Order: sequence, then structure tokens, then C-alpha cells
Amino acid sequence: MVINGVFFTGTVEHPKKYMAAGRYKVAPVPIRFQKKIEVEIKETEEEKEKNKDKAKKEEKKFKIEIVEEVRTMPAIMEEKARVPKKPVLRKPFFTPGFGPLALKYGSIVMGKSLKTGLVAYNEERFQEFCEMIDEALEKKEKVTLVIKDWGKDEIPKEYMIVLPVNNLNHTVK
Repeated sequence: MVINGVFFTGTVEHPKKYMAAGRYKVAPVPIRFQKKIEVEIKETEEEKEKNKDKAKKEEKKFKIEIVEEVRTMPAIMEEKARVPKKPVLRKPFFTPGFGPLALKYGSIVMGKSLKTGLVAYNEERFQEFCEMIDEALEKKEKVTLVIKDWGKDEIPKEYMIVLPVNNLNHTVK
């Protein structure tokens, strides 16, 4: 990722679910995340007594529940799209992380480039990025993500060390 002409951090996208080359708006948006968790089912006193009588060994029982959480993330939207105020699902966003395979909807993982398809988790860099977006928006500036589909031969030499081969480069203005 290059911000105002200066390398900021490495990025990775899903190999098949990536964003098309083009210009996008970036803004903080509340994103709804759904997680599946296992929840222990507690036995009633009656069930406990019944199992004691049968000399059954106590087995823990679990059920799967879907839990929803909302986090404000730097979302990637069409340039002319309105910024939603209510929590949304299925929007691409930037996130700190390691690899791209769990990504959905064209989201982008950011962090220190380790090797092709892998970046080191870097919460500090991610927070710095979020603060830069907030500051720009407070000044009524637009934050634009430009995704260029660079071929291997077109990547400027100064980025070759930090950018893995055959990767998209993201420029934020």
C-alpha cells in the first residue's frame, strides 16, 4: 500500500475474491460480523438426578449459536456510494491480518510483507491507517483507494523489495 507516494505497508487479497482495478471510496463504516460459537447446554436438576440414578457419566452437551458483533472498520465502497450509518454486512474492508484465504467480499489484509500471499499481523500500523482516514475526513478530504492491476514488469523498482511478485498494489490518496 502506497499513501501519497510513500510506501506504507504490505497488502494481500484473496486469490479469487479480490476487488477489480479502479477507484474506491474509503470511510469508517460499522460492519456486522457473525461468528459461530459453541455454547454449553446446562442440565436441569431433574436431568442431573436422572443421570445420577442411572450411574451415567456426565457428558457435556454443546449447541452452536451465531453471535453478532459490530466493529467500525475502514470500508471500501464505490466512489459515489453513500457512507452507511447503520451496521452493514457484506462490505469489503481493510483489516490487519496474516493471509487472505478467510477474506470475503474483496476485503484487503494489511501488514508487513513476509512473502507472497502472507503479511505479518500489525495492529499498530492498522490503527495508524485508521487514524489517517479519520483525520482526512475531519478535514473534509476525500479518501480514495486506487487499485492498479500492475503486471510484474510495471511495478516501480523501489517497491520490488517490499511487494511480492504478481500482487496488486493499493494506492490511497
